Amino acid sequence: MLERDGRVLTKIIDKATSEHVEPHIRGNIEFAANLYTDAANMYKRFNDAYYHNSVNHDKNEFVRGKVHTNTIESFWSHLKRTIKGTHIHVSTKYLPLYMDEVSFKWEYRRKDGRMFDFILGKVAS
Repeated sequence: MLERDGRVLTKIIDKATSEHVEPHIRGNIEFAANLYTDAANMYKRFNDAYYHNSVNHDKNEFVRGKVHTNTIESFWSHLKRTIKGTHIHVSTKYLPLYMDEVSFKWEYRRKDGRMFDFILGKVAS
């Protein structure tokens, strides 16, 4: 899950089904918030609690106004490039740690030196 211009939250789930995804969405996204997804059927059950809009990639629809999944897809691309380019192979055991690393870098990527200051502050304390 990714808040535009904000935080990203990653979680490994057993299966990409409504039953596995639902607790994470309902537990981390405020009621009545905007929820932008692709057109996968598993997201339809969220129409009651969120302002849910989707784009249908199967019909070559990728952006409709503010409705798109480009931001989260960019994050996943960044994660994949990090794994392939830096770590080469990632075990399932350590995958959450790699996801946390990339999430941290993603959140601080536009904060003009604050990542360095934050890390330095953690090391110094």
